[in-house]
Amino acid sequence: MDTFQLTIELIKDPIERDGISFSQCNFLTIEINGVAHDMIAEFKDGAVYWEELRKSVKESGKYLIFTCFCGIPDDAGFDYICVEHKGENVIWSSNRSSQTTFVFSKQRYLNQILECEVKLDKEIFPVAITSSEYPES
Repeated sequence: MDTFQLTIELIKDPIERDGISFSQCNFLTIEINGVAHDMIAEFKDGAVYWEELRKSVKESGKYLIFTCFCGIPDDAGFDYICVEHKGENVIWSSNRSSQTTFVFSKQRYLNQILECEVKLDKEIFPVAITSSEYPES
């Protein structure tokens, strides 16, 4: 079983990611097995798209959980992650750099996302990535 941890990074002063300046916003980091998503080949150079991650709690489907910092997933080679709710597990399948599968505890997945939602509701700054263009089918 893989571990899933979600953290919020508050950005007050301007920083640059992929040539875009961000400030007074929050970035989300997903840690899988204790490794930040941007250090995992499958998700490298990706920004977490909060709306899609939040939707993935509800049901199985394809979700655009990672995108480029500009909001266009194709710019960084991202596509949908297949999220399957199966029994007590949530399974992610991705094909960005290779066929990759992660299996998370459904309870932990749900708890991490709900805890993050509560924290973000209390933040005065928004999430950095607020939209993403969906790839054509």
